[in-house]
Amino acid sequence: AGNRRLGTELGLLVLPSGMYRWDVIDLASIKPNDFALVFTGARDIDFLLLGTGVAMNRPPTPIIELFAKRNLPLDFMSTGSAVRTYGVLLAEKRKVAAAFIAVQDAL
Repeated sequence: AGNRRLGTELGLLVLPSGMYRWDVIDLASIKPNDFALVFTGARDIDFLLLGTGVAMNRPPTPIIELFAKRNLPLDFMSTGSAVRTYGVLLAEKRKVAAAFIAVQDAL
């Protein structure tokens, strides 16, 4: 158990309704149900930023298809880039949510 950047080995969901522990440790283990809270509040967001860990990796096809089916845009990038992008979009008052997979090393 390392000291992860987000303070946990788990991820973090940042939604208009608040911040929530996200029980995702890596992109390989991600499942459609991991986004249940996102879709519950989907009317309050225009898109989701997904921080995929240390490097940018494409989410599994079922995740991409789920977002397409729900008509909610999904943008994915490394967690460090996602955190920085989230800050900029929030400052622009954009309706954005984020799901960050924790990373151990510097962002």
